[in-house]
Formats: sequence, structure tokens, C-alpha cells
Amino acid sequence: KKEVMEATGEGSDGFVSLSYVHPALVVKGSPTEGRGLFTTRALGVGEVVVAWTGRIWPKEKLAELPESEQDYVMQIHDALFQVPFVFGQREPADFVNHSCNPNCGMQGDAILVTMRGIHEGEEITFDYGTVENDPVSIMECKCGDALCRGKVTGQDWTLAELWDRYGDYFSPYLLRHIRAKRGEPVAVRQVIPDGSREIGGGPVH
Repeated sequence: KKEVMEATGEGSDGFVSLSYVHPALVVKGSPTEGRGLFTTRALGVGEVVVAWTGRIWPKEKLAELPESEQDYVMQIHDALFQVPFVFGQREPADFVNHSCNPNCGMQGDAILVTMRGIHEGEEITFDYGTVENDPVSIMECKCGDALCRGKVTGQDWTLAELWDRYGDYFSPYLLRHIRAKRGEPVAVRQVIPDGSREIGGGPVH
């Protein structure tokens, strides 16, 4: 059993561990939806809390995805999606719930960072509307926050109120769309988490 666990990245809790999850996060029951990720200590602004990994599938291949995996897909481009490496097995990174007033936001195609200081025991959340561009996608929201939109759609990224609230905390491909709508330059830097360099560019100063 130990050899199998080491080969698959499976831990003693039964989860596989392929994506990065901050060591101060644990999976617990969530009052919002099923299970969630909660802090075991306070976190500062700008800390990387999750970096998802997976297979990259084109949009037309999503019809082949098992129904059990459809809640664990992340859109990373208009026509590209990240799906789990291991179907039928969950990992801690799968349990980041949505909130219409989240404490974390996107900083890269699949990197989630804290947008503010987070207290010990808080649940890590982000707004699913900051990663998805799908005209037919719709999900009932149960976050219960005063800012709750009631539903989350694949076109929420077009809401100007979210542009103002989140700034650059959108998936890079959506930032390009947003900047085009605003008539701004559409180039988007993707900074490596250690801040030493950027994808497609030189050192970050």
C-alpha cells in the first residue's frame, strides 16, 4: 500500500496530492458547500494558497469527461480546460469553494493567492466568475454573503462591478478580454510565484 501511495501521491487521508496546497490549509466540512479548505494559522496578503495541475483538454473533448469529474474542471483559455489527472480520486485542491465576496483571487492560469489577510480558521474561497467564459454555464450560489449574486454564470467576468472589485485577480485569458472591452492594452504579465521572472519576459523589477 505504501508503494502505491508514493507512486500516486496519495496520502494517508485517502486524497491524491498532485496540486500544490499551502501547508497551513486543511480539508474540513464547509457551511457553504460540502467540504472546503480552511486555514490552520493566519495568512498574509499575496500568499500562494493553491496551484492546480492537471491534463489540458480542448473544449470539444469535454463531452468525454465522466460526469463525476465535471465539477473539477478549470477553464484556462477560451478553448482549453484543465481536468484532473486521476479520475475518481480527489485531492485537497479540489475543495476550494466559491464566494461572491472571496478572500483569494487568481494570479496566473491556475494559481490562487490571498487578496487580503486571512484569519486562522477561515475558509479559503474565490469567485468562480473570474475563471470561466461560457455563455451557457450557470450555478446556484450558496455563499450567503451580503454581496451574493444568487447565481454564478460563465459571463460574470463581463460585470464591471467585478472588474472594480477584483482588479487583476482574473485568469489571464479573461484579463485580456476585459482590457480589450475597456480599450486598454491587452498584454498580461504572468509572474512566477517567487517574483524572480515573468513568462515571456525578462526579470521583474
